[in-house]
Amino acid sequence: MNSGLYARKLGIVAVLILLTLLAGCARDPNVRKQKYLASGNAYFDQGKYREATIEYLNAIQIDRGFAEAHYRLAQAYLRQGIWTGAYGELLRTTDLQPSNAKAQIDLGTLLLSAKQFKQAQERAQNVLAGPKQRRCTRAPCKFLCSIGRRRRVDP
Repeated sequence: MNSGLYARKLGIVAVLILLTLLAGCARDPNVRKQKYLASGNAYFDQGKYREATIEYLNAIQIDRGFAEAHYRLAQAYLRQGIWTGAYGELLRTTDLQPSNAKAQIDLGTLLLSAKQFKQAQERAQNVLAGPKQRRCTRAPCKFLCSIGRRRRVDP
């Protein structure tokens, strides 16, 4: 009888320790924001852009400076045709991470679509000013880079 009681108490203690550890992880803001990001990415990959948007917003609510979540939110907005939201999130991403070439290119492409040529050219120059490994391979990037180069040649 005593061994059964001992095993039961040991099991309860083990469960309490496990719950305490899980509660600690749930309170860690870095863990929480990464979980929201991962969940948003899963929704995004399934084409559920509204759900992804909510998850990315949750991650940003935890850490306003979470550049990756801002960038992924911009991508979700682009897929939904929410251009002003995408513009704002891309702008925020490039403010937080000026070296993020993808965000600079996407923002430049959006600016080109809005016929904001001078601002698009500035984004292209930001990409060109970065490391050589940032070679333009996508069509919008090539176009943006050609605009950026043209300005360098023609004062």
